[in-house]
Amino acid sequence: MLLLAVTSLASDNGLGLKPQMGWNSWNAYGCDVNETKIMEAADALVALGLDKLGYTYVNIDDCWNTDARDENSNMIVNATSFPKGMKSLADDIHAKNLKFGIYSDAGI
Repeated sequence: MLLLAVTSLASDNGLGLKPQMGWNSWNAYGCDVNETKIMEAADALVALGLDKLGYTYVNIDDCWNTDARDENSNMIVNATSFPKGMKSLADDIHAKNLKFGIYSDAGI
């Protein structure tokens, strides 16, 4: 009975009705990732109509960065794999009405 009471008290705000849906680079490319492959994945989400079904995230997993950090300990984009930089890539993905995600790490 308590379970029913808790369920009936849940907000009907549309949040949490389905998991976050999208594409992540790791299973497709592992560390062999670059901006061309990421944009091809974003293009495919839209071309296949998956964005209309709720697949809105395009996530870059590991290996987008160099092994170094800047003077503030921020991760540094690998300019060979992402010559236009992450801001440009994010803007291109957002222009497709998709959301952009990126892996980060507090470690070395």
